[in-house]
Amino acid sequence: MEELKKQLRQNYVNFTDFMKEQGPQQLMVNYEDVHRIADVFTKTPVTLQLLSETFSADGNQTLALTYMRGWLLFLNDFLNINKGIPAAITDQLAYTIITRHRWITLADLKLIFDFILESRYGTFYGSIDTQRIITSFAEYARERKDVEIKMKEKEVEQLKQEEREYVVPDFSKLPTLKNLFK
Repeated sequence: MEELKKQLRQNYVNFTDFMKEQGPQQLMVNYEDVHRIADVFTKTPVTLQLLSETFSADGNQTLALTYMRGWLLFLNDFLNINKGIPAAITDQLAYTIITRHRWITLADLKLIFDFILESRYGTFYGSIDTQRIITSFAEYARERKDVEIKMKEKEVEQLKQEEREYVVPDFSKLPTLKNLFK
């Protein structure tokens, strides 16, 4: 994790510079190849908590909240629904999401954004429903955990398969080792 922080500091002088290239409005472009939850695991795990720890002197959540608030405002504008998230609620909603989902990465945010646009977790009817957003994050977290478990099970099964397929070396080509395995 320290290596990732160091890399972020090398690439971006401060949080403002980071936001110019990696802000919520850039997620769709920066993570255009993320279409499934499994894709998230192939990306650099930059979490909102990591951003706060990297660019804040005391590591407090202010920068994570700033990022999440920007994400919510971008979602609000992009959905273009008559009644958006009230400004007074946006900060509280950002805080709720951050405290429940500290692990969330930028790639996850891009995918959740796509899933909300597709109405995967429900439809907004005339207004952006904060409860629907919280539920979307919770549903996504469950789906992500299931995918992660299946990926780990597949990896373990693949290792077992590789062990079963172990081929004894041809000692005729390795005469010095042949005597060790009598």
